Amino acid sequence: MSMTFAERTRYEDEARAAWNGAPAAWIIALAQAADTDGVKATAGAIGYSATTIYEVIRAQYKGSLANVETACRAALMRDRVPCPVLGEITGAECLKAQSRKVRPVNSTEVKLARRCPRCIYNKGKSNDQR
Repeated sequence: MSMTFAERTRYEDEARAAWNGAPAAWIIALAQAADTDGVKATAGAIGYSATTIYEVIRAQYKGSLANVETACRAALMRDRVPCPVLGEITGAECLKAQSRKVRPVNSTEVKLARRCPRCIYNKGKSNDQR
């Protein structure tokens, strides 16, 4: 017998309990998105699996929380970042620019390919490099 929505614990409540009552703002945003849109849709929005969403909310994720945070801030919190090539862009646009393939016929993509790896907003950098 499955629970109704009203009977199920909200993900936001689970996050608060798992993170000792004080989860980071991005974890709250993740849990609220899971409550509102569902875990599968939220996972698709940030580019991670539903399992990752569950584990982060429950403070059990063993991977890079910094990378999940970057994806959440970009997709759910609409953070804006100053790009040295494109100007002020959303975090989602920044992540997209980082993953572009370089086509030498497009000067903007060549500039991005040169600058993105060294940028403080590059998701591939660890927190120590930022």
